Parts: sequence; C-alpha cells; structure tokens
Amino acid sequence: MEAKEAYNKIILKYTHPTKLAQFQVLYALYRKDIKTAKTVLNDVKSPELKLYYEIQIALEENDLEKSRLLIQDVKKIWMKNAVEADILHKEGNLEQARTYAQQSIKRTRGIQKYTLTKHFESLLNKAA
Repeated sequence: MEAKEAYNKIILKYTHPTKLAQFQVLYALYRKDIKTAKTVLNDVKSPELKLYYEIQIALEENDLEKSRLLIQDVKKIWMKNAVEADILHKEGNLEQARTYAQQSIKRTRGIQKYTLTKHFESLLNKAA
C-alpha cells in the first residue's frame, strides 16, 4: 500500500508528461505489469532511462540474454550496477548481486536512491 500512496502523490506533483511516464513505467514494473510498462515506455524520452527500463522489462520476462546484451549500452555506472545486481540475483549469485546493489545505491541520490533502496531491500536483507 505504501507504494500506491507514494505513486498517487507523485502523479499529482509531477505533471510533465516525460516525468510522469518515468514514474508510470517504474510503478508498472513494481506491480509486475509488463504490458503497461511496455506501453508507457514509449513516452520516456531519456534514452538512458528508456534503455534502463527496457532492461528491467527483459529481466521481468526472464530474458537474461537480452539483458546482458542491452547492458553493454548503459553509460551511467549506477544503472549498470543496478542492472548487473538484478541479473546476478536472477542467476542465483546473491553475494555478487548484493555488492552491485550496494554500489548502485551509493552512486545515487534523491528519488533514484530511494527507488533502488526499496528495489533491493529484500536482496540486501537476505541472510548471507
């Protein structure tokens, strides 16, 4: 419920279509609503964010091969670390996944830091 409330507050605050699309994709991914995420992805204008979300969608579809291919084009280190953490997590390499997750969180601030912290919460809290 916390995510739904936060999402509702955000869509009231941010009215710019591009920003709104980013939050809509993020929330759709959170809800594992891949169809909506793919639809709204077209409205994300930032090429880097679009690529990042495209990789997240591929991960949700368990397409690790596509994720590994697309990660090569990611320029921002925090994004690359976050995606690498997700891939390693899906592959069952929890120790390395945690390291990349922590690195991605350390390299961000603001909404990205909050989002990644929430995203990786269960991974980072699992017993080693």
